[in-house]
Amino acid sequence: TVEIKSGYGLDLTNEIKMLEAINELNEEEVISVIPTFLGAHAYPADYRDRKEEYVREISDRMVPYIGSKKLAAFCDVFCEEGVFTADQSRRILATARSYGMQPRLHADELAPSGGAELAAEIGVPVIASALAQSGKLFPDLDVKPALEAYLAEGWDLDSEGVYNERSAGIYDAVCDLSLLLIADNWDC
Repeated sequence: TVEIKSGYGLDLTNEIKMLEAINELNEEEVISVIPTFLGAHAYPADYRDRKEEYVREISDRMVPYIGSKKLAAFCDVFCEEGVFTADQSRRILATARSYGMQPRLHADELAPSGGAELAAEIGVPVIASALAQSGKLFPDLDVKPALEAYLAEGWDLDSEGVYNERSAGIYDAVCDLSLLLIADNWDC
């Protein structure tokens, strides 16, 4: 069994395309695939200054459609400083739960954001890698090479301060300002 997440479409049409493709793959029965909706992965460029509007887009349009069509078993949110707040994550996950999707949470990967507390509050597993704190958490381990290898996968910073991820030939805009924290903490 594998889990495959959407989250790079960042609009209803493209998120649906991704989830439908994931479900078609599952129908091939080569391997069991669990689809996860991760529309709250980043903010599209045209919502950068209208973040609450995008949260409403996810909660009022994306989640109800995806949930009613049973396109995803889980809904994941990236709760992190500079991305989705704990309150925004709570609202999105509550809506997802009401549509039959199980909540998941990426949180506090780079800095404390209230995500771990939210996970405990609503009873969901939190996926927290604590990249920025890894040197402090594991002082006896040389984790910097692993972090640099992760970053070497390919990140570009555009003139507007938005990171673009380069991965396996797929170019997706990832508004992940928290990567600045990694650079600051590791003096990259």
